[in-house]
Amino acid sequence: MSAIAINPQIVRPAIRRSRKANVRLTRSLVVLSLAVVLGAGFAMQAGAGSKVQPAKPDSFITVTVAPGETVWSIAKALNSNGDLRQLVDQIIIANGLQSADVTAGSKIRVPLK
Repeated sequence: MSAIAINPQIVRPAIRRSRKANVRLTRSLVVLSLAVVLGAGFAMQAGAGSKVQPAKPDSFITVTVAPGETVWSIAKALNSNGDLRQLVDQIIIANGLQSADVTAGSKIRVPLK
């Protein structure tokens, strides 16, 4: 028969924290969790700042698209000088279009400068 001997110096006693240390640890964890929640709230609001602000209703003219017309041709006809690409982008944003394609007979709003 074999015997197992346990050396009492190797077995370490359980770590005990004082009440003050437990309160400090709990307080730190609560503050950390609140900081995470607040940080997540601010992060969600950060994307909300990129909203497109609607313009005044009187700052647009309404144009009915003729057959064969495109957003580019409408922008070229209404833009005497300046960047044509900027006006095309404004027309696309003002009308919520996915691209510069429009169908004949549709009415689009063109922003005035």
